[in-house]
Amino acid sequence: MTPSELAAHAAKACAAETSLVLVIAKGQYPRRFPRGELLNEHLEHGKPFRTYRFNPETVLGWVMRSGTVVMKQVDGGIAFSDVERPMKGETR
Repeated sequence: MTPSELAAHAAKACAAETSLVLVIAKGQYPRRFPRGELLNEHLEHGKPFRTYRFNPETVLGWVMRSGTVVMKQVDGGIAFSDVERPMKGETR
């Protein structure tokens, strides 16, 4: 899932006043990602995954602070797009 997709899901959950549920591979929890409530742990094709419930406002705030997403107004609503970072050695 891209950062803009995560932001869009979190924004929809905020609007619906519900939780955001994500499945994350065990050991792949993003650095400094907000802590969620562990709901279960399961195996898919022999690999362990964990399902978490998050406060969507906290997740949306984390995505926006990370600098990987830009929010813009489109047709009276909001849209998110990923920020392209320069490659190593590339200058602007």
